[in-house]
Amino acid sequence: RQSARGAYQRVPAYSAEMSPDEQDQAKQPESEREYEGTVIESMPNDMYRVELENGIRVVAHIAPQMRMKFTRVRPGERVRVQVTTYDHSRGRITQRLV
Repeated sequence: RQSARGAYQRVPAYSAEMSPDEQDQAKQPESEREYEGTVIESMPNDMYRVELENGIRVVAHIAPQMRMKFTRVRPGERVRVQVTTYDHSRGRITQRLV
């Protein structure tokens, strides 16, 4: 939306009628979405094969924040994965779920 000076103003992408889950999804950038899944196998170079809750398998690497904290991820553990819309077969592990 343009203001009187011609500059664009930021308009929220969500409304008050949405549920809290829908609002969280609307606030996230379109380029990445988070899913939960299970680590199936560990691969070389800190890569992991993860099966998401919806049955899709992705290859994911560990996020830099997790690397700095030396977080270990083993097959069989539950994790949260960010998947980009550009390539649905790749992702980033952002959190290990306990």
